[in-house]
Amino acid sequence: MISEDLTTFKDISNLGEAPLTVDIVLKTSEIREKYSLTYFDSLHGAAAILLDGKIISSDKVYKKVKELKVINPLKL
Repeated sequence: MISEDLTTFKDISNLGEAPLTVDIVLKTSEIREKYSLTYFDSLHGAAAILLDGKIISSDKVYKKVKELKVINPLKL
């Protein structure tokens, strides 16, 4: 259930939320066009780029985004 997943995420002490800013929306548009990502992939990627340049994901689409360092969650 989504509410259970969100609650679990919220309870992880060293993770936080990124606010949706105009800069993130602009970066979303830029990388969506540049790399042909879906809207949500580009949104997550843009937030990661602007926050620290890292994304934890097993989604292979992020490997083509040069501005991102992709961290495989299975290797954590």
